[in-house]
Amino acid sequence: MLAAALAGVLAWRGRHAASSRPEAAVVSLAAAPPARDAVQGGPVAGRAHLPPSLSGTAPDGSLVVDESGRLAVTRETRRFFDYYLAAEDGPGRARARLAAETRRRLPDGAVPEAIGLLDRYLAYRRRARAAIQVPDTTARLDLLHALRERTLGPEASRAFFADEEATERAALERARIFADPSLDVAERERRAAALEDGLPEPVRAARAEALAPLRAMQEEARMRAGGTSSVEIRALRERSFGTEAADRLEELDRQRAAWQQRIDDYRAAREVVEQNPSLDAAARARAIEALRAERFTAEERLRIPVLDGVERVGR
Repeated sequence: MLAAALAGVLAWRGRHAASSRPEAAVVSLAAAPPARDAVQGGPVAGRAHLPPSLSGTAPDGSLVVDESGRLAVTRETRRFFDYYLAAEDGPGRARARLAAETRRRLPDGAVPEAIGLLDRYLAYRRRARAAIQVPDTTARLDLLHALRERTLGPEASRAFFADEEATERAALERARIFADPSLDVAERERRAAALEDGLPEPVRAARAEALAPLRAMQEEARMRAGGTSSVEIRALRERSFGTEAADRLEELDRQRAAWQQRIDDYRAAREVVEQNPSLDAAARARAIEALRAERFTAEERLRIPVLDGVERVGR
C-alpha cells in the first residue's frame, strides 16, 4: 500500500510542478505569430478539428527553431509528431492534421523542412513494421538503426532514437550478463551497474524518477524495522518528496491506522462470537453479519470477507 501511496503522491507532485519545469534550451519556441492565430481562431479554436480519440488532451512534445529560423530537430519533435499520429481516424487524416498544425506553429521558412521530416518519419514508420517482427535481438536493433539513418538521416535519427536505442541495447546486454554462468553474483552486479552508468543522462534521470517510490518505500521499511522515530520518517519523506507530499503521506498513515484499528476491533468481537458455545453455525454467521453491518459501510463490507479469508490463510 505504501508503494501505491508514494506513487500517487509523486504523480500529484508532478502535476503541480509541471508549470515550473524549465523548457529545453532553445532559441525560440515555435509558436504561431499572434496575427496568424487571430486569423485561424487561436490555439483553442485551432484544435477544434481534433478527433474524439484526442479530445480533452494536450499536445505532447514541441516544435522549435534555432537562431537562424531553421527547425531544430529534437526528441520533442518526434513526441509532437507521435501525438497527432496517434489519432484513430486514419494515417491520411492524421498527416493532414499534423501538417496544418505545423504550419500554424512554425515560421514560414521552417515549414517545408518540418513537413519533409514528417513525411520521412511516416515512411520510416511504414518500413519499420517488418523489422519490428524480428525478435528483440542485436540484429533487430541494427536493422532498425540502419533503417532510421537511411530514411530520416543521421541527425534526425540520433535526435529521435538515440536514447531509445541505448536503453534497448543496455537491456539486451544486461540479460546476457545475468545469463552468463561464468560470472559470479558480484561481477554480474558490477557489470550491470556499469551499463546503467553508461546510459544517456535523460534516460538515467527518468529511470531514477520512476524508481523513486520503490526506493523510498524500501528505505522507509528499513528505517521502521530498525525502530526509527516518526520524526526521522517525516524527515526522510520531506527530503524525498517535499513538505506538502509528506503531509499527504502522513494523512494516509492516519487513515490506514484508523482503518486497521476498526478491523482489529471487529476481529476481537468476531472472535467472541466464534467462541460462544451457545451458538450454532447459522447463529454465529448471523451474529458476524450483524457485526459487519454495525461497524462498516455497505462499500466497506465488500472488503471484509476477503480480509477475513486472508487472515485465516495466514494463521
